[in-house]
Amino acid sequence: MKNYFFSVAAILICVTFSSCKNAGQKKKKEPLANMDEFVKSHPGLSAGAGTFSITAPKGWIKKDTLIAGANITTISSPIEGPEDNFKENVNVVTEAAKGNDYNTYAELNLKTIRSQMPDINIISQEDVQLNGVPAKAIIYTIKYGEYNLKNAVYLLVKNDLGYVVTCTSLREKFNKFQPEFTACVKSFKINS
Repeated sequence: MKNYFFSVAAILICVTFSSCKNAGQKKKKEPLANMDEFVKSHPGLSAGAGTFSITAPKGWIKKDTLIAGANITTISSPIEGPEDNFKENVNVVTEAAKGNDYNTYAELNLKTIRSQMPDINIISQEDVQLNGVPAKAIIYTIKYGEYNLKNAVYLLVKNDLGYVVTCTSLREKFNKFQPEFTACVKSFKINS
């Protein structure tokens, strides 16, 4: 069976790793070698652009941007000092859910993430509500190059649109930034 949800998971992987200060300087295999071609081949990607709102914590920078043709909302922490080479971030990507509920949507995205990042360590999965919309919350860790990362991912479906809200930090700083991540996630609202 074709994995229709490869697009959001793949974009998620690329956005997560773009927060590394030196990400572009390493000669590592990219999770997806030809992102432009990939995005063009997934017409449901970004289907929910403009259908949600999310608030950045004070001092953080929010941008609605295009990355390889995909609409992505990024919220990045300020640099803490000269030794800070990772911007903690919250990202939102969307796509057509193709009739799937949030459980199936989450399973398909998690399958794709596991195929792209086989050393992923799932810490927890639970059902939650984001402003009254059922969602799957997944917390995991992953090592990417020199970076040990921790992510909290929220996957939800409304009006046949899939939404992925991802909070990312260095593993050792995740608890420090948890209040900002929680505030962002609680502010996430799908426009009716």
